[in-house]
Formats: sequence, C-alpha cells, structure tokens
Amino acid sequence: MPLSDREFSRLKEFIYRECGIKITEAKRTMVEARLQKRLRGLGLTSFSRYCDYLFGPRGMEEELVHLINVITTNKTDFFREPAHFHYLVRKALPEMLRQSSGRRTIMVWSAGCSSGEEPYTLAMVLKEFVAERREIDFLILATDISTNVL
Repeated sequence: MPLSDREFSRLKEFIYRECGIKITEAKRTMVEARLQKRLRGLGLTSFSRYCDYLFGPRGMEEELVHLINVITTNKTDFFREPAHFHYLVRKALPEMLRQSSGRRTIMVWSAGCSSGEEPYTLAMVLKEFVAERREIDFLILATDISTNVL
C-alpha cells in the first residue's frame, strides 16, 4: 500500500517540526522505502496504521528515535566540500582573528556530522592553522541527530 498524500504531508510536517529536516516531494519515494522496513519491523500493514501508531501516545515515546534514524541520511567524508575548508582558512578565520584580541579560542560546531569525518577534518585543518599562531586554541563540538551514527 503506497504512502497517501495525507500521510506524506503529516509525516513531512512532523519531521520538519521535530527535527528541522525539510522533506520535499522529490524525497517521497525515499521516505516510503525507508519506512517500509519500520512497518515490517513493527508488524504494521499500512502507512495509515504506522501514522496512527506514531502520532499516538506510545508512538511519540517509542517510535520518534526510530523515525529520525530511518529518515536521516548519514553521508560523511574526509574533506567533504573542500571549498568550505579553503574559505575557512583563507577568509573566515583570519577575519575572526582580526576582530578579536589577546588569547583566543576558536569554537566550531560541526552539526550533522554523521560518524565524524567532517569534525576530524576540521581538527586537522585547525591544528595546521593554529600551529603558526601560539595565541590561538580551538574546540570542536560534533553532533548528529541520528542515534545510529552517534
């Protein structure tokens, strides 16, 4: 049984509200395919029954984490989007340092970092950047919404 327009709309609005993940119509097939596994795992025979469960009191407690893990895409690579690292080192960091004074700590939040290759890359890039600048330290906070990759 395919995912109805109403069910897809409810799910995508809920996911956006809860997680900030925007799901477009282009992702509908992906959502349907990934949720099929959850339906089988829960012994449910339709997306309608899944929505009833998810939006019920038990579903909010028991299913939300599973839904997030199913919906998220855990793509990660070392030096992913190399232009971003180039911009960080050549433009952003020098500008930040010009605007501050004294001993400085660069704090970076790597959100949506999956299993960690992006923050690991940040650590390498920042270590190289601060090597010539003894007055600078750095801290990296790496997070992800998926409990599967954490």
